[in-house]
Amino acid sequence: MLAAELARQQRALKDINKKLEKLSPATPLQLTQRVAELVEERQTTVTYLVAFSACKAAVRECDKQARAAARAR
Repeated sequence: MLAAELARQQRALKDINKKLEKLSPATPLQLTQRVAELVEERQTTVTYLVAFSACKAAVRECDKQARAAARAR
């Protein structure tokens, strides 16, 4: 169930990125930059959650691994 939700979140983020790329040049740069920043933050969170949920170690070790995965993306 969690894996399915995380996959859905990843697909949604990809869709948003595609829409950002297709925005009109008349779209204010500040708006597109802010949306891109929000997408990046969300993607980092999803990466962390995917790594954490896949981990079979103790909570601290899972947190460590998930943080590393989020930083590496």
